[in-house]
Amino acid sequence: MPNIIHINEPGYSRIKFINLLVETEEMKWKILEFHNQKFILDRIVGSAFSREGHIEFLKKLPTITREHYIVYFDDKAIGKYSFEVEGDDVVNPGDFLF
Repeated sequence: MPNIIHINEPGYSRIKFINLLVETEEMKWKILEFHNQKFILDRIVGSAFSREGHIEFLKKLPTITREHYIVYFDDKAIGKYSFEVEGDDVVNPGDFLF
């Protein structure tokens, strides 16, 4: 998968996706805060993500098959989108807004 995905369709050209592998260290840690937002914990996960667990996730990130992208609108981070690829298909998508 590419490191940066730009959408060149009318109405979507202000959106881009940046692969978490090439994101800044600041953003790699900022998503831990985003994951631990109350509305995410209440609706999706149920328990908080720990710093230690996030360290392990970041260590494994280069080897896992699930793709993780930060979504930007006008260069402002607005969410995270993750998915798996099977052949030409995107499967098991997951997303949340910051």
